[in-house]
Amino acid sequence: MHRYAQTVIAIFGTDLLLTPAVIALLLLRSPAKSNYAVALFSTAGTVLVVVWYLLIVGHILRSALDTGLVTGFAIAVTWWFAAHALSLAFFGAPS
Repeated sequence: MHRYAQTVIAIFGTDLLLTPAVIALLLLRSPAKSNYAVALFSTAGTVLVVVWYLLIVGHILRSALDTGLVTGFAIAVTWWFAAHALSLAFFGAPS
């Protein structure tokens, strides 16, 4: 229980640092409809940022739970899918 605050702060800090990159990639979505190169850059960048985020959160959870990186990564992926499902349930699919 003593690592709870450190873990939460580390994960929120990761969110804070990666949010500008995600916002920039989301802003490229509308020009991507007419330009294939921008669409490819936007998609590849989004995949890169998501994988990077999952690896960072997996590392944080690995340290917090004293487990292996695979277990931390699996928890991070499960957490991301759960958050995505809740987001879709509350706000609906993006248009």
